Amino acid sequence: MDIRAATQLPASTTTVDRAGPQTTSGAQLSQDVERAKRASAPRELADSIAPAPEIELPDLPYVRAELSVDKAARRVHTRLVDSNDGTVIREYPTEEQLRYLRVTREQIGKLLKAEA
Repeated sequence: MDIRAATQLPASTTTVDRAGPQTTSGAQLSQDVERAKRASAPRELADSIAPAPEIELPDLPYVRAELSVDKAARRVHTRLVDSNDGTVIREYPTEEQLRYLRVTREQIGKLLKAEA
């Protein structure tokens, strides 16, 4: 039902509900229409939006990257180090892998010298 059409009803109308027929005056009807208009009127945007709750972020370590060249293994060695206490977080390649590369290069070098 359109609200504009409801404002043009006669001064007295009869409505029927479970309690039985009731007579409503034109003034009561216009008050009901005004209440309906206020209820369906758009609200202010600020009233409609609730603020987001504060999110607590975890403390992340401050990390720095250290790059170096291992001459014996002929590889670039990268370390991610915690800036606060200096502990190594990640290492690429690891010390163990670098050691294997050094030993392998030495063995290959000795083998080639022996054959030559």
